[in-house]
Amino acid sequence: MLQHKGRAAARNAAIQAARGEVIVFNDDDTLAAPEFLSGHWTRHLLCERVVVLGERRQVYGAGRTMHEMMHMASAELLSWTVQRSRQSLFTSQITRKIFQFPISRHWICSLTGNMSLKAATFSEIGGFDEAFAGWGLEDIELGYRLYQGGFFFYYDPDIINYHLEHLRNKSEMFRDTYKNMEYFLSKYGYPKDLEYFRKLYYGHMSLKEYDHCTFQEMDRETEDSYYPLFRINTSQRKDTI
Repeated sequence: MLQHKGRAAARNAAIQAARGEVIVFNDDDTLAAPEFLSGHWTRHLLCERVVVLGERRQVYGAGRTMHEMMHMASAELLSWTVQRSRQSLFTSQITRKIFQFPISRHWICSLTGNMSLKAATFSEIGGFDEAFAGWGLEDIELGYRLYQGGFFFYYDPDIINYHLEHLRNKSEMFRDTYKNMEYFLSKYGYPKDLEYFRKLYYGHMSLKEYDHCTFQEMDRETEDSYYPLFRINTSQRKDTI
């Protein structure tokens, strides 16, 4: 039996057992739209050294538990999901704007909730770093290595899946993320671009400031507000959505 070693190790083990040419990430609490796989596959046919990112929409249960949602008939669940879905803050306010940036910063959007890359690419880059423990950042660190390896990122808002929101242990997630962020930066010697990323991630820097600090230019009219990627709430002690 495979010992529990965390998310990075579990994904590496699954990918090692996979036989396909393209690896597509779709979380187990996420429902794929009918054109989801074909959308990812088409982009890889057109481009060689590419990481494809799709749009992940949020779905709130309105009283239904995850167990109830997952036991609905497929057609009923898809219809119900599409009707209740909405763009997440990350997709609508961050990802689209970051892809207005020069290519050197697209890696910060590499969340594996809706992402694909070729199996050969995954092997070349070395897979997920299993030193990341618990929740968070193992996928973004993989994206950072992909960027450093000369791969580019393509965002397609028409490649859609639906995340079925559920209760989470937020206190545990916060602890894991703090530890993993420290490991991420220490692994690369605390470079300036990762220091700026940490500030952006925790909401201590706006996209406008991030752009300014990385010496890029973007549309200032649409970037006057702050969009924290992961706002820490130290007073939160319960599992909440």
